[in-house]
Amino acid sequence: MAIMTPFYSRRAMSAFGLFVSQTEPEGRSSMRKFVSFLLLLILCNVPALAATPEGPGARLMASQYLEQAKVMLKQGKNEDAWQMLRNLMREEPENIEVNAMLSQAAFATGRDNQAISAIERVVELQPDNPALRLALAKAYARAGDQAASGAEMREALRLDPNIADKGQQEDLAKAAKSAASRYDRFKSAGRLAMGVLWSSNATGGLDNLDVDIGPYTFRLTEDAEKKDAFGEYINGNLNWGWQLGEDTPWHLVGDFAFFGKKYNNSLPSNQYFTWGHASLGLRHVGEKSVFDMRGRVGNATFDPFDSMTLWGGEASFIYALLPNFQLIARAGIDSRAYMEYDGKDGVYGNAGLYGRLLLGGGKHSLLGGIKYIGASTSEER
Repeated sequence: MAIMTPFYSRRAMSAFGLFVSQTEPEGRSSMRKFVSFLLLLILCNVPALAATPEGPGARLMASQYLEQAKVMLKQGKNEDAWQMLRNLMREEPENIEVNAMLSQAAFATGRDNQAISAIERVVELQPDNPALRLALAKAYARAGDQAASGAEMREALRLDPNIADKGQQEDLAKAAKSAASRYDRFKSAGRLAMGVLWSSNATGGLDNLDVDIGPYTFRLTEDAEKKDAFGEYINGNLNWGWQLGEDTPWHLVGDFAFFGKKYNNSLPSNQYFTWGHASLGLRHVGEKSVFDMRGRVGNATFDPFDSMTLWGGEASFIYALLPNFQLIARAGIDSRAYMEYDGKDGVYGNAGLYGRLLLGGGKHSLLGGIKYIGASTSEER
């Protein structure tokens, strides 16, 4: 069966066809593309709603604005596209293409409420269309609004009891519940790993105990010999963040990490090693940038009989130069105190600049850059 669509519907499908063929990771980007797909479905099913302004000149101008906004979105100029489409929306409130593009730009700039409003306007034009109600229910689910998603699903079923079976209804309810957690003000993530390890040279010793120095040959003690060893290790970390307000870009953030290992063999050195780290600070999340600054403390204890304690601070700045390319700058400074070797006490610092290329919709990345490490101590190691 062939389905004929008018010119404006074909134009909309061209605008959003890219999003239908891609699979994106969870997050704002995938939600924006999913909603764009829903609007494509709307365009194909209710072409009569796509009102256009009177006169060929006005239609041409609207088409040019839409094409220009589409280019801006592809170039990452989301804010400029949003402003242009919002102005066009005042002239074309019932134009489905304008609503669709406006929703995409709204999600891209973090204006989730305005994005959903654009979809709601389409539904208001045909409130008795069950397919549109179902599309809006799915959009609400992706946005994490469980109550609104359930209400729209019930309305769609009232209009057409066969619009979704029980399994589809349950899947949508689960999706809404899962998506709602993304909007929690407190978020955390962590990992814990335990295992065994083996080293062919756990002490960093020599293959041969006989050492030639000029015409003389010296034989070292067995403690200087290379020794292999089995052992166990444990490693874990926890990262957390708490948004300070519903609409603020500022977050209270922190992390905790630790590592420990112990060899079962009796070794003259490197029998065990432990390390721990904790930090607390603030993070600002903008449309295209993230700035993170925090203070930190840490301790490392290792054979033979030494321990190091540090306190200091670190800062990171990430800027999305392109939608798939980020510039990253990081710097840190620590004051370290050693239990045994006072000569290593002092200030240590580092600074780095990196570029990260995102591949496969963000599932993979390539990172490259340069880092400087220095110290202001009597013994620099």
